[in-house]
Amino acid sequence: MINFSVIVKNIGFVKNVGIRCTDDNWASYKDVELNYSGHYKGTKYELWTGSITINTNKKNAFKFCVFDKVNGNTYWDNIFGANYDINYIAQ
Repeated sequence: MINFSVIVKNIGFVKNVGIRCTDDNWASYKDVELNYSGHYKGTKYELWTGSITINTNKKNAFKFCVFDKVNGNTYWDNIFGANYDINYIAQ
């Protein structure tokens, strides 16, 4: 299981924050919505958290990016298209 903690700028009250992830180099993907966990007092930032269970039967790289859907726009944190990755080895 992988736990995520994401900090987003609060630019609108209603939003969906999540992780888009893959374990097959984007041949398929899954969106995992995160849960609001609170705001940082005195700032415009919020903490969103969640977790996902990964398939450990594969030797592969788990890749992901973060999305924030707010005010009719979708914002991506994907390192300018490179995406984040977590390398693991099935045991």
